[in-house]
Amino acid sequence: VIHSNLHGLAECLYQLCSGWVEQADHLAIACTGQVQREGVGFLSAKQQLPLQQQLRQLFKLPLTIINDAAAAAFAEFVTLHPFKEG
Repeated sequence: VIHSNLHGLAECLYQLCSGWVEQADHLAIACTGQVQREGVGFLSAKQQLPLQQQLRQLFKLPLTIINDAAAAAFAEFVTLHPFKEG
């Protein structure tokens, strides 16, 4: 999808998630590229896309989007250092 139709990415994600989106109260995405407030810079496609804005308009949900490598590092940290209450 990303290299053949980058501008259709948000719509493609929406279609893939359409079966459960009504049950969701938040959308969280780990995405390749440089994730910034104004959009995502897809280095391999050499394009900037306002992905956050597009996804918010389609899903009508609060959105968290972070870089995929940052998401993986956070998951590894949480796995190795579980949160302890108290």
